[in-house]
Amino acid sequence: MRVVEADSLSLSLETGYGAFERTRVLVALTEENLAGTGRRLSFEGKLAERAESLRVFLTDPWTLGKKNVLGATTFYDLRQEPGFDRKELGTGVNVTRPFSKYFRNVFGYEYRISDADDVQVDTGSSIDDGARTYVSAIYTTQIYDSRDSVFLPTRGAWARVRTELAPSELFSHLNFVRVEGRAASYHPLGAQTVLAWTVSTGLIFPIQDTVDIPLQERFFNGGQNSVRSFRESELGPKDADGTPVGGETYTVASIELRRKLWGASRGRCSWMRGTWGWRRATISTSAGCGTGWGRACGGCCRSGRCGWIGG
Repeated sequence: MRVVEADSLSLSLETGYGAFERTRVLVALTEENLAGTGRRLSFEGKLAERAESLRVFLTDPWTLGKKNVLGATTFYDLRQEPGFDRKELGTGVNVTRPFSKYFRNVFGYEYRISDADDVQVDTGSSIDDGARTYVSAIYTTQIYDSRDSVFLPTRGAWARVRTELAPSELFSHLNFVRVEGRAASYHPLGAQTVLAWTVSTGLIFPIQDTVDIPLQERFFNGGQNSVRSFRESELGPKDADGTPVGGETYTVASIELRRKLWGASRGRCSWMRGTWGWRRATISTSAGCGTGWGRACGGCCRSGRCGWIGG
């Protein structure tokens, strides 16, 4: 028997169109066996009309023993938000350790330059206008995953909680605590139908010498990655001109009935409710329908969504 090692280098190229970012191209180059050591090195880049990013990942499963995976990343992100341009440049390291088949913990450190350019938001006295700041933070993330499929789950559950601390003791210019959590559960109702619910929430508050959370570190809701019935970041507090200013807390909950239609197409009926912040608040509702192909969402259906955001 002759064994031939598969090529460990791969290149992928994707192109598409997003409702907010518009035309975009994604490129990924991955080496699964760096210099024959079993380490993984990947480069990921995105170029869109309203966003661009570059990320480098190194994964090392050997240095810290069999049960600990060492990771390192360097990243650059630029995104044109409604009212300002969000910029981030940083690097970080982390250690991932599984504790069971379904549960794992990640502990890491991250240093990043956080900036907001071309600010067209009247933030008022209670919100920092987004001047460049330097964040030095430690974080821990707990992840539970018992889903039967990452892309099209029909049963199981998934949960993630991340806590980030940026104190002055780590020489962070911006001092805060941020906690974000997300949970989802999937329940089959027959062979073709799945009932799914999802809850996500977040909170950020200043500590020590920091008084206000800057614009680029606040939470924004609405758009294709959150409440799709609203335009990008449009669900939440706004200034006098109607430009989103974000919030310091948020909660979004949804329940969906998903059904396979034909081939790879799927239908979804959903209801969503959200909350945002403690200084200012907005409550909204909407309904919509859509179709999808080869995804866990889409189909000919009716959806209702409600959101609340506050600063």
